[in-house]
Amino acid sequence: MTSIARALPLLLVAAGCAAPAPDRPDPEPDGGGGGGGGDAGTDGAPITLERTPGHYRGPCDGSAGIALDLTHFLSLTDEAQVARVYARGAAGGPLQSFELSAGLGVATTAEVDLEDAARIGDRIYAISSHGRKNDGSLDPARYRFVALDVAGQAPNASVVVAASRTRLLTDLLDASRWRTPDPTLLSALQAATRLDQQTVASLAPKDQGLNLEGLARAPSMDAPERLVIGLRNPRPNGRAIAVSLLNPAALAAGGAALFGEATPLDLGGLGIRGLAWSEAAGAVIVLAGPHDGAAGPFRIYRWSGAPGAAAVLVTTLSPPANAHPEAIVTYPGTADLQVLFDSDDVVTAGTTCKDGPAGDREFSDLIVPAL
Repeated sequence: MTSIARALPLLLVAAGCAAPAPDRPDPEPDGGGGGGGGDAGTDGAPITLERTPGHYRGPCDGSAGIALDLTHFLSLTDEAQVARVYARGAAGGPLQSFELSAGLGVATTAEVDLEDAARIGDRIYAISSHGRKNDGSLDPARYRFVALDVAGQAPNASVVVAASRTRLLTDLLDASRWRTPDPTLLSALQAATRLDQQTVASLAPKDQGLNLEGLARAPSMDAPERLVIGLRNPRPNGRAIAVSLLNPAALAAGGAALFGEATPLDLGGLGIRGLAWSEAAGAVIVLAGPHDGAAGPFRIYRWSGAPGAAAVLVTTLSPPANAHPEAIVTYPGTADLQVLFDSDDVVTAGTTCKDGPAGDREFSDLIVPAL
């Protein structure tokens, strides 16, 4: 057994069906993968988000977005351990930045590879990819389940690391940690991880390896804090997989994870690139895209979150040139969605964002009209 095994104990193309928005916005968001702001009409009217795209300076991608209030969202990136607060629709740098590396127990030069986040009350849960590096080698920094606690109001909020746990994957591979273990999925996960091997080139996350890219709240009667984890890869039998995590607070507190079931979703062969809970739709919003580095397609689906329920296609996205939809942000009181883009490969003045000067790096977004 290796040390790592021990250490791990979208511009709119087609609109979809409409879902009713609540009569008034919730004063505090409590859904997963949400963020934002919007403009309310007369009292009792649903909120419609301003369509002007934002240009958010700092990183080249927004790998996760979480609502702080109706006008601000917290963004995480998979390149560094920095949480940034932005005003939705604005152009410029972050209003606040929080360096999280020390709280996560890693060096600032590490790459935890945070991919998505979900909010329950004043706690934000974030998940890393749990995948290998692009060369197929294991990196212990990438196996994290994180809890962040938020206090105050943006742009004067505080964000602190409450927990950073490394056992989620080893629990995921353990059938005894499941209420309804799926032998087919467990076998696929074992084949995609091979934690006993330091380097396996074919298990790079965009090849045949594990890659977790979605996290959202999906409450149920018996598990009000239930989360779902979305897999970009693997996709057994061509289906994307959503796994329910029943006890995130206990996991963050140092306990073992308890998983409910795995639900295969027919996304047309695509993997899960992001998840978010929409209070207005009463459903999990699924951002789907290629499991590898292909340029598309990218789609948005709506899924009730119930075990065995099917995902329903809402719309197809056409991102800006060389950009890839990376995260879904939901806002309280509206069924509108904000899509955050990964702009690593967007070319400006002959240079890609990721290779350009740090001061020129930015990512953008798109508002998708009400579901």
